[in-house]
Amino acid sequence: MNPWFGIIIVLSLLAGLVGALAYYQKNKQPHPELVRKLLHIGMGLVTLSFPWIFSTAWPVILLAVLAVIALLAVKFIKTKSISNVVHGVARQSLGEIYFPISIAIIFTLSQDAPILYIIPVLILTLADAVAALIGVRYGTIKYTTSDGVKSTEGSIAFFTMALLVTLIPLLLFTEVGRTETLLIALIIATLVMYIEAVSWQGLDNLFIPLGGFLLLKVYMDMNVPELSVRLIVIVALFVFFFLYRKRTTLNDSAALAAALAGYLCWAAGDWTWLLPAILVFISYHVLSPKTQENTERIHDARAVLSVTVPGMVWLFIARDQNINELYYPYTVSFAAQLGMIGLARLHHQFPDINRIILWTRCTVQAGIIIFIPWMLIVGIDFTAIANASLGASLVAIAVVSFYYLQPDIKDCPINNARFWRQAGIGFAVSLIAAGFV
Repeated sequence: MNPWFGIIIVLSLLAGLVGALAYYQKNKQPHPELVRKLLHIGMGLVTLSFPWIFSTAWPVILLAVLAVIALLAVKFIKTKSISNVVHGVARQSLGEIYFPISIAIIFTLSQDAPILYIIPVLILTLADAVAALIGVRYGTIKYTTSDGVKSTEGSIAFFTMALLVTLIPLLLFTEVGRTETLLIALIIATLVMYIEAVSWQGLDNLFIPLGGFLLLKVYMDMNVPELSVRLIVIVALFVFFFLYRKRTTLNDSAALAAALAGYLCWAAGDWTWLLPAILVFISYHVLSPKTQENTERIHDARAVLSVTVPGMVWLFIARDQNINELYYPYTVSFAAQLGMIGLARLHHQFPDINRIILWTRCTVQAGIIIFIPWMLIVGIDFTAIANASLGASLVAIAVVSFYYLQPDIKDCPINNARFWRQAGIGFAVSLIAAGFV
């Protein structure tokens, strides 16, 4: 098909969809979430046709740009009838902007294998919509997230639909074995359910298709034993983090984010790469005396990302470039995070404590907890002891930097600025450590 003709057809279908939903909402006044998800489903079904309409990526990219411009115009100009269709649900979200962006990205990446495009789009289109509608209608068992609350019933519905829309296309349109297909579907459904549960402000519309694409690309070439081990690890980490979550300050979605981050550390590395993350998770809340205030579950997925992302940068570089020595800056990043978390907790609990004592305590605790296991893994010799000492010095730099750079440190803030600052400091000191590899 001529790409310009295809673009006109797609734009006409989308315009007709929005117009029909605006008419339906005005005359029937359904629940705003129903209208929003009908739009979501309609857009997804239209985009499913792209592999048969477009042979190159540029028309899809152009459509994504036009869609983003139009959606931003609706968001800020606020044309009432159309705005109610797109933004009828009263919550802050950029999900409608992320949707066309994710479609353009995965279409571009999957042009040689349409199945890698179709399954992520089906998950985004159907599983996400079904989860939202089931959650609104039947959700009674709630859990806390960055955006408020979600329901267990909605998450189960998401898992079920994600399982089906992964399983059926793989069975019908690929040569992957039946057992492998079932295992792949179970793994992907579980992981994208985690992603949906921990995403905020519409980021699931970006993370779900990209995550689905990457998972498919990796797991379609694996055999039954490899896939079985991965499924067992996923379930084991979920059970561990779920049972342990009430001993931490993480809310429910943050515990799921920690399980997801732990799986990524293990899957991209091995158990040795998982260990520093696990040590931070199980030890940070015992670095200060327990009080009712510092055991409240107030931290969401943003806190987990700020702790884990700096280290994951080194993990993925190490795997991509086959540089195992980057395990050292990876470990330093987690030690620095543990020191900064201890600083925030202790300074909030003991605002009048001498700062030198505070810095020393946080540095020593983090150093012992993280670097002793690290030395046992890499082997205790002069070089390891020297690197551990250097790592402890870098933790001290992170702690002192966080003390002076974080405003209102005594109040132990939990805003975005704090988490960006904490992640940046952790990565900066790990970057210094990488210079000694």
